Amino acid sequence: KAANAVASALNAVGMPSRVSLLGGLEVKPSHETLRCDTGYQMNPETQTCCLQEFFNDPLNIDPAVYTWQDNGCKFDCLPTLIGAKCLTCTQHKQNTFKPENAIWDDSSPNCTWKCRTGYVKSALGYECRSIKDLARVCSQKTRCATCVS
Repeated sequence: KAANAVASALNAVGMPSRVSLLGGLEVKPSHETLRCDTGYQMNPETQTCCLQEFFNDPLNIDPAVYTWQDNGCKFDCLPTLIGAKCLTCTQHKQNTFKPENAIWDDSSPNCTWKCRTGYVKSALGYECRSIKDLARVCSQKTRCATCVS
């Protein structure tokens, strides 16, 4: 009965097999010892046979930046990493425009830019203004609202 249960479980995930319990059982799944059935692909990291159309292979992605879903066939990027390659915001937006004195905010859920330390967003939100310059300009005005445009 136990041998049939093991064989059924292996067959269900695309590993056709026969199991015999003679004195003990040692199963070491790997792409070398167990082959997946036609239409399945072995995920060498999870030792799971995955339907080929559902297997998400993280080629050339550092294994430290993703985790496997429970099915062992698809992966999720760690929180704050984005895109199919699990990149930081800075890496993902590498060649995208941002204002002078701005940096990509790797902790932003929307991958947006923020001003460097010592700078603040302008009133219209399109540039980063120096706090020192604003303080100097504002100190010369009688109404601060006129110095931030």
